[in-house]
Amino acid sequence: MLFKWFSRLYHAIVFIIFLGIFVYLFAPILVEAKPISNAFINEIHYDNIGLDVNEFIEIAGDGSIDLLGWSLHLYNGSNGEEYKSFSLHSWLYIEPISGFGILPIKVTGLQNGSPDGVVLFDGLNIIQFLSYEGVFTATSGIAEGVVSTDIGVFQGPTTSVGDSLQLTGHGKLYSDFIWGESQPSSFGAANVRQSFVGNNLNLTPVNEPSSFLLFLFILLRLFKKNI
Repeated sequence: MLFKWFSRLYHAIVFIIFLGIFVYLFAPILVEAKPISNAFINEIHYDNIGLDVNEFIEIAGDGSIDLLGWSLHLYNGSNGEEYKSFSLHSWLYIEPISGFGILPIKVTGLQNGSPDGVVLFDGLNIIQFLSYEGVFTATSGIAEGVVSTDIGVFQGPTTSVGDSLQLTGHGKLYSDFIWGESQPSSFGAANVRQSFVGNNLNLTPVNEPSSFLLFLFILLRLFKKNI
């Protein structure tokens, strides 16, 4: 009787140890199971000859995404602080063939850099923290402690009125495009040298937790068999 009790205790301890190991290994997979939405900052205009006019930031992405709860947050690179934010609601235009959505946001007083930046936030995750004319770390707001990524191109006091910085290329993900020098603005539409690929736009890989569940099922069966 005592031997049987010790046997059950032994198997219970082994089960707990193995369960702990598998939870430790597979917990990151379970956390990452939700894909990140395929949307990104697509075009920016912040500086031009004379008084700055028609400043804006444009978002592009999978037109099936519900933008309710999304927001843009503007950051001052000199002190890392957030100075303005905008709530997003819905796409202004969705291309009928590619299904890509476009949303331009007019921004009066968009700071002229050296450096400054903008955060795209989906209500849960920072999708992007891009900056122009340098890199800096946010010191306040939702991006506090996050380092920006410089887009590598900029505008200045000699930029023509009506020009903007735009992603160029052909694809469906932010990584498919590159930032180009200032050219005539395409406010509210695909950029001058840009085309979108349609269908299956939300392509961020999703790790399935099926292996974890299988291992858990096997351990449970073995535990029941041995008690």
